[in-house]
Amino acid sequence: MEMHPITTAQEYDAALRAIEALWEAPAGSPEAEQLEILVTLVEAYEAIHHPIEPPDPIDAIKFRMEQGGLSLQDLEAYLGRHAADVLARKRPPHPGDAPARASGAGHRGGRPAPVTARTRAVVHPHGAACGEGGCRP
Repeated sequence: MEMHPITTAQEYDAALRAIEALWEAPAGSPEAEQLEILVTLVEAYEAIHHPIEPPDPIDAIKFRMEQGGLSLQDLEAYLGRHAADVLARKRPPHPGDAPARASGAGHRGGRPAPVTARTRAVVHPHGAACGEGGCRP
């Protein structure tokens, strides 16, 4: 198979078939190298023609809560008393609302906290520009 950027749906389908055929190629083999190149070309095509949008922040929080068996009380450790309003979309999430807690806050019964510091920056509309000192858009 000649390697070049994938530009059509037919080339994309052919590349997927080739990837499937090469999937078990031994590491370090020419086939494994061809597989790696094809995967890179398919990823580039998909990024343009089939982009995956980032999840809605509130839906992401709800999903994480569901997966971890977490409650509104668990979320309040990070979003403070406004957690219910955030989940109801009545108020945007803002990490500055989180109450100051000792280490281990938000952990209940050995379960991980529902929202990490990294997630708080992602779900807030101003990202990392906002922190404990308040919002600085």
